[in-house]
Amino acid sequence: MKIFKRLKWALPIALVFTLVAVGAAMAAATVIDHFDSVQSLDLIWPGTPSGANAVADPTVLGGERDIVGNIIFGGSDEHLLIRSNNGGDSLFTITSGNSVAGWSEIQYDGSNDNPKSVIDYTGLGSQNLNLLGDRFIMSIVFDDNPLDLIVSAYSDANNWSSATIAIPGSINIRNILTVEIPFSSFVQQGSGAADFSNIGALTFRFDATDFDLSAGLDFTVHLIGITDGLYRDFGDLPDANYATLLPSGARNI
Repeated sequence: MKIFKRLKWALPIALVFTLVAVGAAMAAATVIDHFDSVQSLDLIWPGTPSGANAVADPTVLGGERDIVGNIIFGGSDEHLLIRSNNGGDSLFTITSGNSVAGWSEIQYDGSNDNPKSVIDYTGLGSQNLNLLGDRFIMSIVFDDNPLDLIVSAYSDANNWSSATIAIPGSINIRNILTVEIPFSSFVQQGSGAADFSNIGALTFRFDATDFDLSAGLDFTVHLIGITDGLYRDFGDLPDANYATLLPSGARNI
């Protein structure tokens, strides 16, 4: 079943003259999630420190996005707020109180009746991600504090791998960061490694549990996708919502 949508970009006119080959490069990217559907999870310390919910969205991988969150420490009545497309902005955002340490996670494991915090390790039905590219990409448009991004790929409950990327903080709309996570960088975690030609579930965890580094987090993602590497040269340009970005473009790590 076709569960991806193709990435479409509107180019700022001022940048077109520098991008003769941009069309071919951007065509190589496939969107996992552009965060066009509305979703919200509001957690509070100490009353409701953990939770999860799901929203059906035919444009995302698997047709459903699950978001999960957990506060491990916070000041009284402080919140961890996780949202998608708040106010029609097509962004994924995490906002936490000044004393909050915790983690937030997006799960893509298909449409299922499991409790939303429980991963269906074969819910995507054996997706062959190798046909789409050789790496994940994530466009981060704001991040005030450092945190770890942990991406996990599951072929089933026993065969899975993960990759951890340190996100440095100090990211803003004039300094967008495009993170690349090659499939080859994943490390086996289960009894066997994930097979990227047979993927049943994906998770993207934003780990802000280091209180000294990450408390009071404000974090924003524009998209998550898959590409074959050509994207690295041209594909980190923003769409029309970010036409004011400096012509020097985004950073990559």
